[in-house]
Amino acid sequence: MQRGGSEMALKRDAILDRMIESLKPGKEKNTFRAQNILLAGPWGTGKTTLLNALARNSVISQNYFVIRFSPWEQLANEDPLVGFLSYLRLLARNLEKAECSFGENFWGNTVEILVPKAIEALKKFPIGRAVTSMGGGVATLIDCANSPEKLRQFSPLDVMRRNFADLLSVLAKAAGRDRCLLLIDDLDRTKPEHAVDILDALYHLFMPHPDEKEDDNIRLSTVWAVNITMLEEFLYDHYRNQPSFDATAYLTKLFHKRINVPPLYYSKPMGGEGDNIERLSESEELWRKQFEELGNDLQGEEKTWTSVFAKEGIAKALAEGLNFSVFGNLRLHKCIREQCCEYWRWKSGRNLHSSGIGIAQLVRDAQLIALVQAYPGFREFIAIYDGMWPEFQNRVNDRIDHPAFTPIVTPCYRHIDDPNLLSLLTVLGALRYDRGRYISVPGGQLRLGQDLAELLRLGF
Repeated sequence: MQRGGSEMALKRDAILDRMIESLKPGKEKNTFRAQNILLAGPWGTGKTTLLNALARNSVISQNYFVIRFSPWEQLANEDPLVGFLSYLRLLARNLEKAECSFGENFWGNTVEILVPKAIEALKKFPIGRAVTSMGGGVATLIDCANSPEKLRQFSPLDVMRRNFADLLSVLAKAAGRDRCLLLIDDLDRTKPEHAVDILDALYHLFMPHPDEKEDDNIRLSTVWAVNITMLEEFLYDHYRNQPSFDATAYLTKLFHKRINVPPLYYSKPMGGEGDNIERLSESEELWRKQFEELGNDLQGEEKTWTSVFAKEGIAKALAEGLNFSVFGNLRLHKCIREQCCEYWRWKSGRNLHSSGIGIAQLVRDAQLIALVQAYPGFREFIAIYDGMWPEFQNRVNDRIDHPAFTPIVTPCYRHIDDPNLLSLLTVLGALRYDRGRYISVPGGQLRLGQDLAELLRLGF
C-alpha cells in the first residue's frame, strides 16, 4: 500500500466508522460536538490512508470544510505557528480566487492584519502566562500587540483564540460549510522541537478544549494521525528537566478520544460470526493477492512456477514466517513481498526447475529478503564476513550483561538492541539462545552468510 494512496487498508473499515461516528451531526437539531481525535499507530499502519478516506467520506465533506496540514511536508525551517498561519492565509486566498464571498474586504481588514499581529503578540506575550478574558476583536488584539502598557495588563491569548475561531468560521462558510475539520499528519516526522511547538500552539489557539462547546463559537474538530511512540519520545525529550512529566497524562488532556490503528500481524484464523467460515489473517490475505498478481504476470516457461504459488498453505506459511513486529509496517511488508516475487520470477526465468522448490525454501527466501530490507547494512558489514560474527555476538551479549545501555555509534551495530533481528537470526539458524546468552551456530552462520551473499551477487 503506497503512502497516502487511494487503496483502503485491510480491515480498517471499523476504525474509519468510529471516526465518522464521532464527527457526524447529533440527532437533535443538527448538533455537533467539537473534539480532538488522536489516531494512534506505528509508522506504516495506514493512518494517512485512513485520513484520505475520512476526507472523502460524504458525511464529512457535506458538513465540514476539511483542512489538511502536514508539518513535515509544509514547513521548512520557519516557525511552526508562522507556517500554519501562513497556510491558513493561502487557503483563504484560494477561496477568494474561487469567488467565495468573505464580505467587504475581509482579507485585507482581518487576516492580513491578524496573522502577523498574532505572531508578534505571541512573541511578546508567551502562551504559558495566565490569561485574562478580553472583549473586542482584531483591533483589540492589535492594540495589545502595539501597546507595552496593555501587554503588562492583559494577555492577548483569549482575543486571538476568539478571532481565530471567527476566522475558521468564515473560511468554512465561504466554502459552504458550518465548521472546519483539521486533519494533521506527519507530526511525528518533523523536527522534535517543531512537533511540540505545533501541538502546544494549536491547542491554545485553535483546538477545542474539554470544557468548550460549539456554543462557545468553537466550530473546529481535529484529527491527528500520529506514531504515538515517536510523539511521546519528543515530549519526554522536551520536558527532560521535569522528571515527573507524564506524556500519557499530557496527551489525555489534549485529546477527547484515542483511536488505535493496528500494525500488520499474523493471527490464527477464527470462525466468522454465526458460521464456521475461517477468516484469513491480514498478512495471509496480502500474500494471496500478491501471488494472484504474480501468476497473472508469468509467461512462457515461467508458467511452470504457478504450481509453486498455488500450493495449499503457502500464503499462511509466509505470513507465519514473517510474523515479527518489525514487519508490521505495511509499506515495508509490501516491499518485501514485491522483492520476493521479483526474486522468484528471476529464478523461474532462468529455467530453474520448480519441482524441487518446497514451502520451507520459499519461507526461508522471504526471511532472507526481509532481513536485508529491514536491517540495511547488516548483510554488507557483518553477515557475509565470517570474522565479524564473533564480534557481533560478543556485542549482543555485552548489551545483555550491561542493561544500562550506552548509545551505539558504529553504524553496522545500530540494530543490535532490536529483538526482531535476534529472533530472525535464531529462526534462520545462525544463533541460539541458551541461559541468558546468544550462542553461535557455526554451520548456520556459514549457510546464512552464503545465502545472503548470493542474494547480493544477484542484486537483491
